[in-house]
Amino acid sequence: MEKEAGCLSYALFCNMEDKNLLNLLEEWKTREDFDRHLRSDMFGVLLGTRSLLDEPQGVHIYTVHQSEGMEAVHTARGSAFR
Repeated sequence: MEKEAGCLSYALFCNMEDKNLLNLLEEWKTREDFDRHLRSDMFGVLLGTRSLLDEPQGVHIYTVHQSEGMEAVHTARGSAFR
């Protein structure tokens, strides 16, 4: 599958115990890029595959609004960690 504009990375994971459970992890440059992806034909095809499952699963979208680096670790653990 070719990456769309604004897609930084993606990976598809399947659950070995539940053939109806797939996880698609995507990283997008901007929210606008992600919204464009949700409207795309490619995402429409993905949604269409749900009808092939024995029990169609829901779609859950999780977003990260903020990220932190080592400064968060230093703050939490104190100066002794440095």
